[in-house]
Amino acid sequence: MELTREELKERNRQRSQKSGQLFKRAQNVYPNGEISGARKFDPWPFYGVRGEGAYIWDVDGNRYLD
Repeated sequence: MELTREELKERNRQRSQKSGQLFKRAQNVYPNGEISGARKFDPWPFYGVRGEGAYIWDVDGNRYLD
């Protein structure tokens, strides 16, 4: 079964709560709350905390392939 855009957005919202909190804070400092379009995800950007090889981990513990 293929997920709709809204279902994917909700899934990302649930798995990235810390990133969402940081995004709210960043909106008071940076235009649109972002400093790099490369990190734009829906509903908010991810905030990386470490990288190893081809992988990046965000503040929520999610692993992304670079």
